[in-house]
Amino acid sequence: MTLTIILISFALLATSNAETEPRSINIRVLSMGEGVSAEGQVFYLLYRGSVVSKVFVQDGVLRVPALIGARIVGPIPQGGEEYMPLDLYIDFDWQSSRQLTIVLERAWRVKVKDVYPWIDGNPLKASYKVELHGETGNYSKTMAWQHGSSDLKLLLGLGDGEVLIPAYSSFILVAQLQRTGAGDPPLVMEINLTDYVSERLSEGERTLSLLPFLFDAAYAQVRESLESVEAVIRALEADGVYLGYQWRRVERTRGYMENAVEKAAHGLWSEAYFELRRAYIEVENIGGILQGYTGTVGRGGILFPLFMILGSLVISYLLVHEQGRTRIVAGVLLLSAASLVLISLRFPFLTPGDAWGWAALLYAALIMMGVIWGVETLGIEVKTYRGVALLSAARLAFSLSLRFLKSRPLRTWLMVCMASITVAATLLLVNVGAEGQVFASRAIDRVEAPGASYLVLYGPGYRYDNPAEISPDYIHYLRNMGLEVGIRAETPILPPSGTPYLVNGSSYNLRGILGVLGKPPFIGQIKSCLVEGDVEELAKGRDVALVSQDLAERLQARKGTTIVINGVELRVVGVISRECPVFLKDIDGYFASTLVQPPMSPVAPAGWSSMIVTGVDEAVRLGASPTKIYAKLPADSDPQEWAERVTYQTGLKARLVSGSGEVYSFSISRVAGIRGGEVVAVAVIALLNILVTSLANYYERRKEIFTMSTLGLNPAHIVLVSLAEAAILAIASTFIGIVMALGVFAITPIIAEASIDFKVNQWTAMPMVGYTLCIFSIAHVVSVRRSIILSTPAQEWRWTLSKTLDADGYWSVELPARIRWDRVDRFLTYLVSRLSEYSYTTTIKIDVRGVEDTARGDEVVKLLRFTYSSTEQRPFTSDTILEVRRQEDKCKVTLKCKIAAAHEQFVDTYIREVAQLIRQLIIEFASLTVRILVPLASKHDHIFPLLNVYAPNEMRIIWRGQKAAEVSKIIREVESRMVRVIPVMIDENSTFAEMARVLVDAAEGCDLLCISSDDGVLSTLIFLTAQKLNKRVCVVSGQEVLEATPDSIWEQFR
Repeated sequence: MTLTIILISFALLATSNAETEPRSINIRVLSMGEGVSAEGQVFYLLYRGSVVSKVFVQDGVLRVPALIGARIVGPIPQGGEEYMPLDLYIDFDWQSSRQLTIVLERAWRVKVKDVYPWIDGNPLKASYKVELHGETGNYSKTMAWQHGSSDLKLLLGLGDGEVLIPAYSSFILVAQLQRTGAGDPPLVMEINLTDYVSERLSEGERTLSLLPFLFDAAYAQVRESLESVEAVIRALEADGVYLGYQWRRVERTRGYMENAVEKAAHGLWSEAYFELRRAYIEVENIGGILQGYTGTVGRGGILFPLFMILGSLVISYLLVHEQGRTRIVAGVLLLSAASLVLISLRFPFLTPGDAWGWAALLYAALIMMGVIWGVETLGIEVKTYRGVALLSAARLAFSLSLRFLKSRPLRTWLMVCMASITVAATLLLVNVGAEGQVFASRAIDRVEAPGASYLVLYGPGYRYDNPAEISPDYIHYLRNMGLEVGIRAETPILPPSGTPYLVNGSSYNLRGILGVLGKPPFIGQIKSCLVEGDVEELAKGRDVALVSQDLAERLQARKGTTIVINGVELRVVGVISRECPVFLKDIDGYFASTLVQPPMSPVAPAGWSSMIVTGVDEAVRLGASPTKIYAKLPADSDPQEWAERVTYQTGLKARLVSGSGEVYSFSISRVAGIRGGEVVAVAVIALLNILVTSLANYYERRKEIFTMSTLGLNPAHIVLVSLAEAAILAIASTFIGIVMALGVFAITPIIAEASIDFKVNQWTAMPMVGYTLCIFSIAHVVSVRRSIILSTPAQEWRWTLSKTLDADGYWSVELPARIRWDRVDRFLTYLVSRLSEYSYTTTIKIDVRGVEDTARGDEVVKLLRFTYSSTEQRPFTSDTILEVRRQEDKCKVTLKCKIAAAHEQFVDTYIREVAQLIRQLIIEFASLTVRILVPLASKHDHIFPLLNVYAPNEMRIIWRGQKAAEVSKIIREVESRMVRVIPVMIDENSTFAEMARVLVDAAEGCDLLCISSDDGVLSTLIFLTAQKLNKRVCVVSGQEVLEATPDSIWEQFR
């Protein structure tokens, strides 16, 4: 009984629900302002983004299925009747009412066009907002429309820029424009089009142009930028920067703006906006150039004026070097004052800007003069073998070089004039320029005739092997121009291969997406490549696509199959064969298939893989980022004019393919001012000129270099003198060249207004010093090295040998060695010691037989006899006599060799080998300035033989445990011989380690360490120190001194 009651209750409940829940919802549809039903109107029923069905208004009622969550969109325009669209969601509240009523309002279809790129070339993304006032019924207060395609606009059949506005209700229409280019701050503009729309509708016109509004906003921005630029130019001119070319560009910009206003007054908005774009390009480029000026032009620097004072000093030295210090000071003051007055009057930004700056300049000049003249006044001489006294060495080098330059005034001033002209020309090249951007076009190629003219746009960074993306918002601009547009999105086959897309719920990497409109040439080319389908359907239908064969196999798709890519449904109308030729060309002559870039090989076509060919709108909805945009130009238009206009407006690179196949390139190219790289040619020419002059100069000075080498100057010293000459010539040339260039800069604007810029500043003038220094240094070093090789028989460099054969069979060679006769004993002792070291080498053996005196008339001749044996490639033995005789107060050295060898024809080579060794030792001795470390104990009789043999410049006496009075007495005796003494005392309680540290510190600057003393500990430690520091040692025996290295001394003792 209970079970029966339950079943009856469920049955009654089911019957009740069936009677109360309707299968459809009835909606009464009325027309606002007419009070009648909108009979025959069509709506779409959408569920989850897809169209389920169409529903119609019959008998004034719209019967909609009760599908919770579905949307009713419509009405669809038909028969010339258009209504404001509704987009209503079906929810549970609709079920509570058996009869609903909606009121439709008639609408006007308005097309907004001419959404040009902003004047900076970046595209503008447009959207529109309609605000309804008063009673809106089922409509929302605000309705938003995109300029391009959207789901709602596609359903309603609206194209780009088309919007619907109410016919009865009051409204406000606002256009929102946003710049979408990269690298710039976001720009958002709102334009109220309400009055403009009302005015146009009253005139029966339903097409609106945004250009008048864009023109007003762009004109205001260009005018403001131009005024700012003019203010900066005036400020720079007040600082002495002449900007004639930029003023000329300002005038040209004003001309563009006047043309724009004139064309706008005649309603030629496109031409007017084009003129504004050209004006904007000019203003932006002027502003960019002025930033470079304002970043470098500034006051307060002392470096440039300080160099001008240094240049005045060098010029004064060259002019009046031998006429006294007073005239040099007068010359410095005169030249410095003249140059600084010129700079201060015409180029004030090159001088200090306040009193503190001028005070710093004065102090810096005084310090510079003090360093230059102070060393000379003190009379410091070079007293070290390796040039520790750098200032003194530099002063002597500069003093010698000045004397040499003064001895050849004509050649010196010719070199200065040549280098000065080079410096002036370089400054003019670097600082005079006409920078900016110009429009360039040229014919570059020829392709298969496409039958119509096409314009292909690329991003500024596009390369064949690296496609750059373009904003798809440029598509709207081209469509507004009435052009048929296609796109290409491509990715070279590199890991990761292609761009990921979601295809049928799975991720795929697509390497190319082509969005076509109409029938471009390559579509006809791939017609024969289809496995199935027809390429003609691509131009007829929407939401259709051709897919590559590999993609169709992976998706198991064929003609008629629907695939979903990134949420967009596409119907496959054809499959492209993988056997399709890879070398099919696109409109612009590039490959139409995907690309591959293998390692270490050029880009090549990869074939038709992972590609989709579909419509333009579909490609954009897929999210493809275009790398090319194609535009088919009207047949009755001028293609060149189209290409120029589009290139100017967008700033993109373009290729124009004419109907007959000629390809022209269009771009806005930058004309860069000379930044310094172009000066390389001038530098090379200047270097070669100066090098030739220097080579001739130093070739004539071989005897001079020969004399310097005999005075003890080794090749490094001669190079130092040469570098000093190069520095003097470089400073003088740069000074004169800068004065010449500044004179041109100052005089030219007075003579005539030249359309060039003079942007000289400290950072372009000062590098000229380094520029000329490098040129002169390279030229002089190359030249002097060549001359040293020709003149100096040392360091295995080439030497021209002059020899004679005497009656005893000895070959005699004169060796230049201007050694004082009072140093002859020390000289011979040094030679004996150095030659003895060669007795223990593997390839050369020298047997020193000793030194003897012989009388030749009233003349005493010293003879050093030794045997020189070589076991290298051509063995030989030379019985050698080094003959030293007195010639006034100098030594005259003659080398005599008697050669015994199997190959006597190489006698010159044998003599040269021996002569080079002796010459090297002569130069070593002549340039040797001796510092000796001498130990002192209870006996001191070993000190004076060292003084007699070496005549040292400095003697460091080291002792331990002696009385101070005894040491002081010895120091006074040594100092009486004009030798500087440095005493070093060791605490007698010091450990061996402490004594060793003191000895190492004392021996660091010495050339020779004496190990003779009656303090065995001290002598031993000195010997170990010599081994550690690789110093030469000497031993005193009576009045004789034996010198050697620590390693060879035992062999000599033996």
